[in-house]
Amino acid sequence: MSLPKNIFACTRPGSGFPAYVSINATEDGRVSITTRGPQNGDEAGPLAEVVLSQDEFNFMKDALLKWERTVPPDPVPAPAPGDD
Repeated sequence: MSLPKNIFACTRPGSGFPAYVSINATEDGRVSITTRGPQNGDEAGPLAEVVLSQDEFNFMKDALLKWERTVPPDPVPAPAPGDD
């Protein structure tokens, strides 16, 4: 049995139990998405995993790409007083 192939990973820095998202291709062609929420006191945040078929993952990927093209960029924040 081989390890899953990582497609994407993002870890929030700054704690002993950092929040993260990990997307991996499984050996059988499906895609698993695992996420952990931020640390809660001395405990790790909640953990969740969903496994998608390749078709479901492609549908989600296409929806995210379409969303990215339709969302306007964040406005540039105004400088704080005294930051000129």
